[in-house]
Amino acid sequence: MGRWHHIAVSYDNESGAVTQYFDGQEVSREVSKLHQPGRAITLGPCEIGNWGLPTQGHQFPIRNLNGAIDEFALYGSALEAGEVREMFEMGKVE
Repeated sequence: MGRWHHIAVSYDNESGAVTQYFDGQEVSREVSKLHQPGRAITLGPCEIGNWGLPTQGHQFPIRNLNGAIDEFALYGSALEAGEVREMFEMGKVE
């Protein structure tokens, strides 16, 4: 794409809603089929920008980021749409 974009994902542990944002605008929302209200969320081994080594017969064998990540942040609670929009506006490259 040749330019910077703001990407955010918010997960509400109470409702199970996963919301994805692109440049401050909501582009997707759904409730996880695996949601269990109040269940603790833990992250095991993971890589930022890469989903690990491809597995035999996987639908998406190559799943990596071709680009750069700047200002990665992980919050302890779900962000509201206005908060995501404000972060995008504050960091927007003119």
